[in-house]
Amino acid sequence: MRFYAIIKGVDNVDEVVAAALEGIRLSPEDGDKLAKNYSGGMKRKLSFGIATIARPSVIILDEPSTGMDPLARRQMWEVIDR
Repeated sequence: MRFYAIIKGVDNVDEVVAAALEGIRLSPEDGDKLAKNYSGGMKRKLSFGIATIARPSVIILDEPSTGMDPLARRQMWEVIDR
């Protein structure tokens, strides 16, 4: 997420990444793991977090909650509502 935040020109990268991890309910320890070691649902959460990292005005999502457990799916939709 730090990499994408830097590419997108986000100020205060560490703060924004910490907030994004919290928003998608991943712990800071999870944020330090390699994405290839994530489960399918966690990879989807990470992809969603990356898509929202710079707070774009429009995000196009194609079945973003496929493979997520019901709680993670609800949390993702709460982030979208905010």
